[in-house]
Order: sequence, then C-alpha cells, then structure tokens
Amino acid sequence: MKKWNLKIILKSDLCTATGEDAPGIINVKTALENGIPYIPAKRIKGCLLEAGMEMRDNGLIEGDTLERIFGKPGAERTEGVYIGDSHLHSIPQYMFGEGKGVPVQIGDYELFQSEIRNCLESEKTYFEEFFTRKRTRTAIDTQTGTAKKILCGRCRWFRPELSL
Repeated sequence: MKKWNLKIILKSDLCTATGEDAPGIINVKTALENGIPYIPAKRIKGCLLEAGMEMRDNGLIEGDTLERIFGKPGAERTEGVYIGDSHLHSIPQYMFGEGKGVPVQIGDYELFQSEIRNCLESEKTYFEEFFTRKRTRTAIDTQTGTAKKILCGRCRWFRPELSL
C-alpha cells in the first residue's frame, strides 16, 4: 500500500471541532490530544471529497472516480483511501524552555505525545491556550464590512479583533 503525507498550511484560523459541545460554556469543543490540537480525519476527508465532487460536477474527472477513491457511502466494508488525523509538524523551541521562536520539527509524533502525557495538567492547559483561541464574536470594521485587524502582541501575526 502506498503512503503519502499531506502537508496542510493554515493561512487563517481554523476550527478543528470534535462535533461535540459543552452546554453553557462554549458551543464548539476543539479536537485536542493532551492539550495539542489536531484536525480530525473526517474533516480532511470531507474537504477532499467536496473538492472531488466539484471537479466531477465541472467535468474534470469521471463520475465513478470518487467511489474508487473514497469508497461507496454506506458500504459494509471499508474501501478506498485511508485518511488519518492531521497532527502538528513543528512547535516553537521556547515551549520547552529552549531557544527562541525557532520551530522544532516533530519527527516521531507518538514519542512526542508520550512525553506530553507525562506533563502536568497545568502544562497541558498551557499548550491548549497557546495553540487555540476561543471567540465569542468577531468585531466588524464598519468601513469595509469585514473583520477588524489587530496585531497580536504574542505572535506578531495579524488576526481578527475580538469583540468582548
């Protein structure tokens, strides 16, 4: 069986939701593993399938190609491509008390997760707070009708301003 790695580069914020919610607290729970966010496989497969359906509808691929790639909906046995969860590729060195903002590539994700499992709960909470943001609503720029932009002091990236 052939194996490929899909590299996903986020150009904007992403909601990696689990599909669950915590009533009264937040309406979407982030997919986390020991405080580290990941993109669930079903989200990736859904995006790829949607892109394939658009290609099929525009005549770029044949009709049965999607069934060969992704399998038939409701089939008893799994067919087609297997897609796994997407995990972080690298993290800043300073998260572990070393260096500056230089990214460290995560070579063995399972080893990385086993080290994270040994961390205290407060450290796992720090990872979640570092990698995720919870928003209640987005402030709108009245001139453009789009989300207001501010410079994030922690990471020096532009991000939409939060309206609290």
